[in-house]
Amino acid sequence: MALPLVCFCGYFCNYSTGWRSEDFDSYKWVQALKGKTLNKHAYVPVRGEQKYLSNDNIEDAAKWFGIFVGDFLKKRRINGPFLVVPVPNSDCVASSDTRPRTGRLAKAVCGALKDRSTVLDCLRWKKNLGSASADGGPREVEILYGNLTVLRGVLEDVADHSSVLLIDDVTTSGGHLQACAAKLRSKGRSVDIAMCGGKTVYDQDNRAFHLYEYPLDEYEP
Repeated sequence: MALPLVCFCGYFCNYSTGWRSEDFDSYKWVQALKGKTLNKHAYVPVRGEQKYLSNDNIEDAAKWFGIFVGDFLKKRRINGPFLVVPVPNSDCVASSDTRPRTGRLAKAVCGALKDRSTVLDCLRWKKNLGSASADGGPREVEILYGNLTVLRGVLEDVADHSSVLLIDDVTTSGGHLQACAAKLRSKGRSVDIAMCGGKTVYDQDNRAFHLYEYPLDEYEP
């Protein structure tokens, strides 16, 4: 069964063509979700209002992501509560205490849903293979799946059987999401949907804050 994926903007990465002002806005919003500082400012459309984002209010980026997720689920009548699982960044390895930066996005989602959804920080990499974007790390789902582990005792401590909502800041090929979903399914968890701030794009066929919805093929190890 395919994994439904929702992304709330295009993360424009084509440096050989001219950028629209809105491309800079969506790019900077995703950068804020990734924990980066901003160059100047951006505007993010939240419930019909252009919200100003700068380094002075950069934490609002995660809050707005939570609003986007909550509004989408309500509109589609997809009901929780969920176990909101953050996809770990490359340096979140099982042997360290580093927590995924996407954890604050998961927390913002739970805050927006207000339906007893809870953050379940349970996934780690066995070793740091490097960021796919910055270090040329792998995107192949089979490599990612083999390098992924579920923290011992975390899932066992969760008594309920709420379905899983996967959260990430940006996706390109979808391999990280596929690997995480497959690993959770291998532990008996149902993964209903994945949501990301942005989707890497190289064209300007859509507006920058376009809603992307598409299925990811299920990975079967």
